[in-house]
Amino acid sequence: DEKLIVGIVWDEKLKSKIQFGDQILEVNGKDLTELDFCDLVLGPSQFKKDDLLNIKFRREKDSIFTLELKKEKMVFSD
Repeated sequence: DEKLIVGIVWDEKLKSKIQFGDQILEVNGKDLTELDFCDLVLGPSQFKKDDLLNIKFRREKDSIFTLELKKEKMVFSD
C-alpha cells in the first residue's frame, strides 16, 4: 500500500517495542507518509542523518507511538 514499514527487528531489546509490519510515519520530525515511493528509495535516507533518531510508528489503525533510537556500530567477526 505504498507505506514504509518495519521489515525486520534484529535487536532483541526492541522486539517487545516494534514489530514487523509497523508503519514508519516520521523520522526526526520529517513526515514520511506523503513521500513518493521513488523519493523514499532513491532520495537521501532519513536514517543516516543523525546518530539519535526519533521515529514515530503506527501499529494498528490508531495505535501511534514514538521511540528514540540511538544508532550503534555493529562489529562482525569470525
